[in-house]
Formats: sequence, structure tokens, C-alpha cells
Amino acid sequence: MSIKSTVRPHIKTIQGYLRGAAAPALAARRDDPRFLPLSTAFNGKRMYVPLLEKVFAIAKKWTPQSRPVRQPITVAILHSLVLSVPSHRGAELGLAAAVRDAAILGTFTGSRVSEYAQSNVSARVSFDMIPVNAASGDQGGKPRAFMLSDFKFYDSKHLQVSNEGTTKAAYVRILFRYTKGVRSFEERLFAAISASPFCPVAAAARVVRRWSTLQKVAHTPLFCFLRSPWDKAPTYLTDEHMKFALRRAAVTAYPQKNHLIHQHLAGISSHSLRVFACLCLKRIAWDDEKIAHQLRWNSDAVKYYTRQSIFQAEETGANLFQTVLRSS
Repeated sequence: MSIKSTVRPHIKTIQGYLRGAAAPALAARRDDPRFLPLSTAFNGKRMYVPLLEKVFAIAKKWTPQSRPVRQPITVAILHSLVLSVPSHRGAELGLAAAVRDAAILGTFTGSRVSEYAQSNVSARVSFDMIPVNAASGDQGGKPRAFMLSDFKFYDSKHLQVSNEGTTKAAYVRILFRYTKGVRSFEERLFAAISASPFCPVAAAARVVRRWSTLQKVAHTPLFCFLRSPWDKAPTYLTDEHMKFALRRAAVTAYPQKNHLIHQHLAGISSHSLRVFACLCLKRIAWDDEKIAHQLRWNSDAVKYYTRQSIFQAEETGANLFQTVLRSS
């Protein structure tokens, strides 16, 4: 099938054909005919000839968005996760408690799921690790997800407290070591929310306590739980655990079958925590650049998610962020 037989070819398909058409010139060591000679854009990339720029601009209009649709959670969904943790002894070591704490921290930190949960892990390993190579340096072999040294707790006077003294903590400082974007090894400070079930400092303290109780092995992911009281080894939290729990919490929070969220349930995932964070910060009048810096995104992602979300942030959620980020 040729490109002529395709009514509206994908932009990448067009680019592929043009790359192939330019191959003979490149093989003959001539200048690439797709680009203007001796011309670069402000970002250092070569500029296409005007005709191709026009073709690509038109093709982009019918090319589907590369980002999948991600809907935000709501405060009601977050509260449903809090209520899902049983009250019996030992429940704090279970999956529901691990998901609750991951959702709270994932919301306020804007973390990618790989920073607190496992995804695409092979059967031969327990958790995803940073590759061991020259580029990774001393981080090679360590978990991608948060480990104990990434969390530091401080009292109201900004004096560091031990992990055993987290009941006195007013702040938690989190190190984001290894991310998909360019903002690796950055730190963010989060303040406690007094008497709130959504307090990120309390959630971080529970995560550390759970990890210390279940394994306390250096360089292992913090987010773990016991599948059953009879298990001897902990299980690490996964992306699938998060997705299932968030969708179940959404259905619990909005039981009416004709509610809008039921029609968009497939858009609820761990990424929904980040979208919710973005919308809350937008609600308190943060600009795109400030949001992108805080959440370690790029500004284009901020624009995309604020435009395509079916829900906007409630005042309650926005107020929570103002409290948690009051030192930012």
C-alpha cells in the first residue's frame, strides 16, 4: 500500500516516507533535501523546507493525540481509599493501607508511578532497578522507586528527626533520584496537614514504619505490604494494584451508574493522581512553568491535562495543596 492510497496518513507515516526518499541523497553524502541548508531553529534542530512544514502542520490536525486520555481523581475518591483500610489489627501492613499512602504521596508529589510502584517487572526480579552502566554511576542496581534514604523528616523548627521520631515531624523532604524526565536528583519539601486523613507527612511516616516492620533491607523499595498474615516476605506495590484500587474507589465514591465518571472509568489510573495535582495547582493560580517545575513535568503536559480533563479541581483539593506546599 502506498501513501497515496491513505486518505489521512499519520504524521509519522509521512515522515517515514520522506526519510526513505532522502536516503539516496544522504548515501551520496549530499545535504538532506528535507531541511533548509545552514538553518537551525532556536533549539538547535534543523528546519524543514517550508513545503514540508506546511504538510506536517496539516497532518498534525488529523493525527490522534499521542498522550492517552487521563482523568483526575477527586477528593471523594481519595477519601474512599482512606476509608477502604480495615480497622482490625495488622491492617496497616496490608495492601489497602499501602495503596492509600501511595495515593496520598503520589498526589502531593506528582510522582510517576515508577517512583512508588513496580511495573513491567520480569519474573526473575522482585523490583525494577536502575541499570548498571557508566551513565548510572553509583545509582546502578538501586530501585527506581523510593527507598529509605529518599525520605527525611523535620520538626516545626526544620530540625531533622529520626525515622523513629516521625510522630513529631512537621515536614517531609523527598529526594526524586531517577526519573524519566530531566529533573532527576531534585528535592521537594511537603508540610503536614493537621488532623487531616490526607496528610503527606503522616503517609510518608506510615510507609517507612511499614517497610521497617516487614523487611528493613537496604536499597529496597519502600512501598510494600503483606498479602496475608501468614506471608513471611513482603510484596511490592505495583501499577496494577494502584489502577484497580483507584477505579474501585471511584465506583464507591460515585455509585450512581449514570455518573459521568463511570463513562470515563478507563481514564482513571495512577497517572490520575498527577493530573489531579496539576488541576489543584492551577486552581490556586500557579502558572504553567511553576506547576511544571513542582511536578517535574514539562509545560506542554500541563496545558494538555488542564484542557482535556472532564473534572476540574474542587476548592477542597486546592486548599490541601496550599497547606502542603506552603514552604515551596
